[in-house]
Amino acid sequence: WFDFPGGRVIDFAGHDWRVKGPGVYGPGPSFFGDSVNDVWVDAQGQLHMAIKKFGGTWHSTEVTLEEPLGYGDYIFTTVGRLDLFPANVVFGLFLWQYPYCYDPANPWNLHNEIDVEISRWGNPADDVAQFVIQPYYVTSNITRFDITYSEGELVSYALRWLPDRVEARAWRGGPADESPATTIASWVNTGAYLPRPEQPRVHINFWQLDGPPSNGQNQEVVLNAFRFVPVCVDLLADKQSQCFLACMDGPSTDTPSTCGEYDFDNDGDIDLIDFASQVNQLR
Repeated sequence: WFDFPGGRVIDFAGHDWRVKGPGVYGPGPSFFGDSVNDVWVDAQGQLHMAIKKFGGTWHSTEVTLEEPLGYGDYIFTTVGRLDLFPANVVFGLFLWQYPYCYDPANPWNLHNEIDVEISRWGNPADDVAQFVIQPYYVTSNITRFDITYSEGELVSYALRWLPDRVEARAWRGGPADESPATTIASWVNTGAYLPRPEQPRVHINFWQLDGPPSNGQNQEVVLNAFRFVPVCVDLLADKQSQCFLACMDGPSTDTPSTCGEYDFDNDGDIDLIDFASQVNQLR
């Protein structure tokens, strides 16, 4: 946490998020600000992140979840016209972790990083979005696509991280609105650079590529929602267990409880696990 020295924590979507800075760090490098004028949650519970000039210094912003969540579907929902950002502004939704020592078994994705990135990377003619597994320069690790946005429109982006693949999608609407009719883009990667079963955390950043926004104006992005849907993975090799997910959409901040009925093929003991908090111990 060396790049989060300020110690500020905010509550968004029922989770605690650390705010990066203050100080000069990557990516960029940029000065990352952690004040209430840089990052804030409004009365409707929406997260606002800014690229702003304070005095003579341009600030970028980043937040990260305090807890790693493990395998599952990470869904982010934005509001409004992200296509109007200057070409050298980058908005990232991603999993990332501080690297351990060099691992010869997986030398190229040391940060266990997978991304949704909204940026034209300095070229106004480029498409506005991409799905990425690092390193981005491996051709099979990246796919770019375009999105048209409307004022006030909700658009959702998801990274489903599984042991054998990553499924990335974007669709119009909120977390529950995914369907063939709303799909903007989808991509599945089963390659050699998938995150290892470790502890990458969710990060969201909004930063400047090669200098301040090209139009010289302050920028702001708004997130309406974040939702994590754990995926049940039977990681207990010494048990012939049936593994199932007890709830897909709850409990959450707006659905505090859930119930359901399940039939099992075999007799035996049943273990009930809070998978969101226990996934790392299960490993």
